[in-house]
Amino acid sequence: MNISLLVKVMPKDTESGLYFAIQQFIASAKKRDCDFSVFDYSKCCVSLVKKPQILVDNQEKDIDGLIVKAGFKAKDLESYLPINTIFEESGLVAVNNAKAIGVTKNKISMLYRLFSSGIPIPKTHIIRSTHDLDNCLKDINTYPIVLKSISGSGGIGVSLVESKRSVTSVVDLVLEESGVFPVIIQEFIAESSGKDIRAFVVGDKVVAAMERSSAIEWEFRSNFSMGGNVRIIDLTEEEKKLAIKASNVCGLGFSGVDIVRSNNGPKVLEVNANPGMKGIVSATGIDLAGAILDYTISLIKNK
Repeated sequence: MNISLLVKVMPKDTESGLYFAIQQFIASAKKRDCDFSVFDYSKCCVSLVKKPQILVDNQEKDIDGLIVKAGFKAKDLESYLPINTIFEESGLVAVNNAKAIGVTKNKISMLYRLFSSGIPIPKTHIIRSTHDLDNCLKDINTYPIVLKSISGSGGIGVSLVESKRSVTSVVDLVLEESGVFPVIIQEFIAESSGKDIRAFVVGDKVVAAMERSSAIEWEFRSNFSMGGNVRIIDLTEEEKKLAIKASNVCGLGFSGVDIVRSNNGPKVLEVNANPGMKGIVSATGIDLAGAILDYTISLIKNK
């Protein structure tokens, strides 16, 4: 059985999260009955001659399963995801697949899927003009509020705005700079300030969870990649079911689901198709790469 890990660009920094993840996959693959390799998109060439195929290092590569660990930005999708689609149409198992990655890289699509599936999320409005602000702010009816871009990860593109005057000027600036791209406005869950939960879902199981807290008193973002602290946490059954459902409705085989505990119960902030592994492995010692490999192997065997 041949399984490959596809990354966006091979890392040069041995301290990076991606380098850590690659080493985890290599070590876990050695304990399993599979041949394992790693390559990035620069090695991929599309051939549309006798049949559509992807050549890796100018050779046809025999792959049964493809694990995608790529930190895409929204602007990357048009040039990268067609490669994934061609791989998938050759009959291999892809985890995560191109469609699911596309859904989660656009926060509007992701939030719509969550909301329409009955998954609780913070009050959310998506606007393209400051003319829409009044209705939005009346509905949320509290400050501060959270402003997000439609793409971005690791806490990038997220701001906390303290007053209506500030909201108007910030939204004006963001819309002017982004052009046609909308702005996401959400209620701020004050009781969880500086803390959230990252649940790691593989298939239909939460394999690990950690609480993330800001290392800086005034910083409301708790991302590990921004220096946040992490600790192991036990989820309630409600939170586990919520995380699994959120991952499944987005079509993901593995994911990081971000949850906040509010006075009205848990709410899902977002679902990540490329969750960082360094924080959770450091906190728990769990073999997350092994869980993803086992899930991929099971899909291949049950094809």
